[in-house]
Amino acid sequence: NNRVVNDIKKQLGDKLLISRGSLMRESLSLQVIELYSKEARMAWILQYIDTLPGTGIIYCLTVNDCKLLNKWLNKNGIYSESYFAGLETEKKSEVVNSFMNNSIKVLVATVAFGMGFDKPDIGFVIHFQRPGNIVAYYQQIGRAGRGIDQAYAILLCGGEDEDINNYFIDSAFPTEELMEAVVNTVMEHPGIRITQFEKYINMKATKIKACVKYLLVNGDIYVEDKKYYKTTRIWKPDLEKSREITNIRKKELLEMKEFSKQGNCYMEYIANVLDDPHAKACGICENCVGQPLLKIEVPEDLVLNAQQFIREDFNLIEARKKWPSGERIDGENLISTELMCEIGRVLSNYGDAGWGKLVSSGKYKDGFFDNQLVEASALLLKNFIKDNNIKWVTSVPSIRRPELVKSFAERLALRLGLRYYDVIDKVKDNRCQKELNTSYLQYKNAYGSFEVRRTYNENVLLVDDMVDSRWTFTVCGYKLRKSGSGKVFPFALANSAGRNGDE
Repeated sequence: NNRVVNDIKKQLGDKLLISRGSLMRESLSLQVIELYSKEARMAWILQYIDTLPGTGIIYCLTVNDCKLLNKWLNKNGIYSESYFAGLETEKKSEVVNSFMNNSIKVLVATVAFGMGFDKPDIGFVIHFQRPGNIVAYYQQIGRAGRGIDQAYAILLCGGEDEDINNYFIDSAFPTEELMEAVVNTVMEHPGIRITQFEKYINMKATKIKACVKYLLVNGDIYVEDKKYYKTTRIWKPDLEKSREITNIRKKELLEMKEFSKQGNCYMEYIANVLDDPHAKACGICENCVGQPLLKIEVPEDLVLNAQQFIREDFNLIEARKKWPSGERIDGENLISTELMCEIGRVLSNYGDAGWGKLVSSGKYKDGFFDNQLVEASALLLKNFIKDNNIKWVTSVPSIRRPELVKSFAERLALRLGLRYYDVIDKVKDNRCQKELNTSYLQYKNAYGSFEVRRTYNENVLLVDDMVDSRWTFTVCGYKLRKSGSGKVFPFALANSAGRNGDE
């Protein structure tokens, strides 16, 4: 758009030849569908994806939704793969090759699947949620219909769209407080390495790294031999630029919302927002033709199936294999195989449809976990208990809510026909793990909080309500094994990690 063109001119000078083509896409038909619940959108995709031509992409705002939707499609016989930033490099190559060779029907991706992929026969792009701005939306739907006569761009709008996008906008730039904390830490610990910031600053590692990068570019700190030092420049916060960009992004989010409510041509609206002088009605979007391109109705039983799938879906709790960088226990940074937790299970994603909402209500409203959660957990764990020869159950204690998790774990043990033993003590009323943002601080907080008073030498199910950093499970499991227990298998009611999503 003109703002970007002017910004480039400002950086490079006015002596530029600007060549600009039309943004109109004659092969691309647009439709917007509002389906508030996640399960309704999952059901809609399953109902209509086989009616869409060729292969396509479904964009999700969060990694959790990317994984969930991919599993849902695979379970129901649709060949799909997921793609996001955290995927291993080798797996990314496999997924991209499958997509480029038409071995799969659909690629479920976050914005990590970006520039550099040119596939001329993409027949459709579906958005599981509204993107944050028109530019991103146009770039993403522009992957479809490059070498074919007709392709579809379907925007599904959900109830969580605005919250997720606002989170991304609000967390894009470092705050004044974080910048000051980084500058002070560099001054107090000259020669500090990037991994050591986590010891002194209670903020997520990704945000600390972004802040360090910001201050480097700004000339407030410098790096030499991977060690950071303060420059002679007097530091003072200048957040005007970041405020300006944040305001622009809020405005762009409103434009995206207005787009979804359009009664006129969708493509013409996009072209006008992007200052295209060739903007005109496309004649092929749902507003131009006067009727939906694809049906909107979703069978109720399919929505219920999707809701049940969300309830039954579970994630693995991977075992941590080492202590934070620079920390040594028993003289080692690596946790020996004999003292680490086994791979565990988690019932739900915090706040999601189904069990996630019931967990949230039980913890923060009712002060008691409903017996439905006991039953759902028992069904999930029945074969897991048998396959891993688990003989007893214990729970992670809490000083503030002493009965909440303990009561649930006792009822779960009874339902599974196992013994429950209360063997772990909370010896310090330290800060809640969710208040701590760095891996080091979470580890330190957990390690000083728990002690094992006795144990049993058989395999044990270790129960907690939430899992995020995994440090509570890692520490309690380590201390149980050190005290002589059998293998430790973590189980949590909800996964609260990355609840706002990442790329």
